[in-house]
Amino acid sequence: MRLSWEKFLAGLIASLFAVGVVLGCELVKQLSPTTNFSETRKEVAEFSEKAQAGFHLSLALQALFDNDLKNSEQELKKAISLDPNSSYLHYLLAQVYIMSQNPDSAIEFANRAIELNPDWEEPYYFLLEIYLVNQQGEPAERLAQKLLEKNPEDSRAVIQLSRAYQIQGLVGPAVVVLKNFIESYPNKIEARKEYARLLGMLGRAQEAKQVYLALVKDFPRDYESWIEYAQLSSRLGELEEAKKAYQQALEIFPLDMQTRLELVKILSQLGKSKEAREQVELAKQLSGQDLEPWFLSAYLYLKDANLEKAKEEYLQILELAPESGQVLYSLGLIAQEEKNWEQAEEWFSRIKSKDEFYFEARAQMVWSIYHQGNKDQAIGQAKKLLKEHPGKEVFWLTLAGIYEQEERYQEAQELLNSALKQLPENPEIFYALAMVHSLLGENEKAIEFAEFALNKKPDDPGILNFIGYCWAEQGKNLDQAEEYIRKALAKNPNNGAIIDSLGWVYFQKGDYKEALRLIEEANQKFPGDPEINKHLGQVWIKLGERNQALKYLEKALSLNPRSRLKKEIEDLITGLKP
Repeated sequence: MRLSWEKFLAGLIASLFAVGVVLGCELVKQLSPTTNFSETRKEVAEFSEKAQAGFHLSLALQALFDNDLKNSEQELKKAISLDPNSSYLHYLLAQVYIMSQNPDSAIEFANRAIELNPDWEEPYYFLLEIYLVNQQGEPAERLAQKLLEKNPEDSRAVIQLSRAYQIQGLVGPAVVVLKNFIESYPNKIEARKEYARLLGMLGRAQEAKQVYLALVKDFPRDYESWIEYAQLSSRLGELEEAKKAYQQALEIFPLDMQTRLELVKILSQLGKSKEAREQVELAKQLSGQDLEPWFLSAYLYLKDANLEKAKEEYLQILELAPESGQVLYSLGLIAQEEKNWEQAEEWFSRIKSKDEFYFEARAQMVWSIYHQGNKDQAIGQAKKLLKEHPGKEVFWLTLAGIYEQEERYQEAQELLNSALKQLPENPEIFYALAMVHSLLGENEKAIEFAEFALNKKPDDPGILNFIGYCWAEQGKNLDQAEEYIRKALAKNPNNGAIIDSLGWVYFQKGDYKEALRLIEEANQKFPGDPEINKHLGQVWIKLGERNQALKYLEKALSLNPRSRLKKEIEDLITGLKP
């Protein structure tokens, strides 16, 4: 919990003002002809103690500014000993205890502040936050209800009451208390936003959507509502809605660079490259020293396969951040794509060992060795790295990936089974095992491993597509396969592999015209994929177009398919020839 320095300043000014007022009053009393001398002495003594308390308060505040919590605590205790009935001093000490990671003492002094001034709300909310952070649902519930008894329209209190119920696992009451409050006080926007968030958190996304739609209708200038609605729409795969919501938010706050960048990502997912480029250029103008727009600009160029422009962007970033592992790694990947292996190694080798991209870069250096035809050397280097860093998934996946490329599937499977002993809950290892079993023709086993990975990463478009395609290949669970694939496509609408999977579902359902439309679209995005070309050949066979079928099957054969896929293509071609 963070203490507000502005509040401290305000408190200091208020304290000094209060001291001045008291001093003025005392002088007036001293000048009054009716003043009783004994009373004056008592009042002066009391004033003197309060003045000393104010002095210790100022020392405590100065210690806080210096981040000296211990000294601040001591000075506040001195102030309280001189002015024991000050609710403010007790509340301030409670805040110091929270900063010192001492919640029990914070609770004690916050409660004392409430006893001294039951009408001052801030200590109540402070205490509520402590209870909630410490997962103390019952006392939080009691305190929130007390606040609501004092003020039934207090949206802050009802939000905290809902959260107190959630901590206790009382989901029903958490929802109902917000719903009832909103029905009574529909103008309380914060309570309505909390209600929408809770519904979203509970997986009731469509209900949350309706709450947000009502919010942005009733409060069209509320920036936060538009942002949260955009985020929910994005999670639901409703990218057009997300785009519109982010655009509305930018109408309200056009200088928010982060929102503009989120809009860029949505536009990119929608395949609207020109609009995305326009927005990213605007973000650059707003960014100051923030490099994120340049990273996103480079990503857009990469997505458009414009390696030269992407390289230019990364080199510009490198001038400002010469040790950025992300930039060096990206430049290494571009050099690999250009088959400039020496340059790739140079970029990767510049990444420092403490950088988060260091191990990924080492793995890519292995792939560079492999792609130059030095397969045994690459395997040896991957094994060496794996021995040195057995807890790093990237080296297990790299060696398994090389085995897959070499069609050594049994070795890949054995390796990944060993990886599970080292990394037993790792979804990437399970997903890799799923793919190996699929390549071995063991679809049931593949789906089993993929479903475990999906439990860990429920919205991963790659895993969703994999399971859906496996079902489609088997010709079973076709409706659920379509559901999974459409969910993956909502996350990644321009991915040719996912579009091909959806086309294959329609093929298996017997809707060959829709299958053709989708698989042709996939082929435009991935024209060099042998499996997509094979699928096109199979669709044309069903449509009775032998020559078109042969054209695509022969193209698939020319694209260096794996041996199992190659055999399937050859069998199809043989079946078409007289």
